[in-house]
Amino acid sequence: MSWLPVALHLAHALVVFGLAYALTSLTILWHHAAPNSTESLLFGAAWIGGAILELALVVYLFLRKARIKRIWADATTATRSGDFATARALAAQLLAYWEYTLNPAPAYYAMAVASEGMGEGREAAVLYRRAGDYPPALLNLGVLLLERGANDRAAEALRRYMARTQQDLSSVVLLSMALYRSGKIEAAKGVLRKKLAERPASPLLKRNLERLDRGEEPALFEAVKGKPDLDSPPIAK
Repeated sequence: MSWLPVALHLAHALVVFGLAYALTSLTILWHHAAPNSTESLLFGAAWIGGAILELALVVYLFLRKARIKRIWADATTATRSGDFATARALAAQLLAYWEYTLNPAPAYYAMAVASEGMGEGREAAVLYRRAGDYPPALLNLGVLLLERGANDRAAEALRRYMARTQQDLSSVVLLSMALYRSGKIEAAKGVLRKKLAERPASPLLKRNLERLDRGEEPALFEAVKGKPDLDSPPIAK
């Protein structure tokens, strides 16, 4: 849906340009044909009124965009400070704006993160699903379901995330973890081998394939030690 706001703004610009051109032409023609006539004055007044309305609309859109940015900033600050109830309420306000009515995924994702922070895992899962194929929501949903023991559903969410984000190796390990916990050992190995063929120098993939060969569960080693793995971005939360 990201193309829709651009298309609407372009359409608005074309309509405004067409009306301005028409009014300007008519005003000039009537001014030369019949100076100070009623028609000349009316077209002149319409041109001025249209310019004032357009200026008012531009100011309104500017203030509206600033308001949306402020809501996002306040929600982010609330999340970082641990005030998840406020963060969720602020994110919910975004759904009142047509941009997020048409594309609500980012707002649902922010609400889900806040719900998870409040310990409401079930509500978070519902909101992550409402975000559809929004990649951060798919990843967080996979992690949440994995933590709750819903391994098959976690694997499904992680596969959908991987189909949209090719470079994230942490999701590959998480998928192999979900498959391992579901008893699908060979499938877990296959996921790692496939990605290792694309990224043969990855220590993260090599270590976890070795763990599976020893009958051990995959793990995000460096994350466990409190250090992000250098060849894989951190898990979005």
